[in-house]
Amino acid sequence: MTDHGSADERDRINADDARDTAEKWRVKDAAALAGAQGTRQRAEGLRANAEQKRDSDDQLRTLVEDVRQLRSELRASTELRTATEDARIASAEQRKLLGEMHAAAQAVARGIAASRGD
Repeated sequence: MTDHGSADERDRINADDARDTAEKWRVKDAAALAGAQGTRQRAEGLRANAEQKRDSDDQLRTLVEDVRQLRSELRASTELRTATEDARIASAEQRKLLGEMHAAAQAVARGIAASRGD
């Protein structure tokens, strides 16, 4: 009976050890699964951040191109304004010269008329 009792005791100890080992592995598996899920979530977050960065970079490139275009248009507008001002000044000078030429022509006409006795 002693052998039988000690066999039962060994079986019980072995069963307890097996349960303890299984519980340890279940805890380790659960921790590993939780770690994997956390890693997966971090990876998804990093992917989302990378996508947002790409979108931000695209928007920034578009803004930079828009600024370049606006600068070019501003430069052209400034050149047009300068040319318009130059033309206005030239036109005023032409009107002044035409007025002087007209006055000179009238003076010549009066001189000719005076010399004829008109």
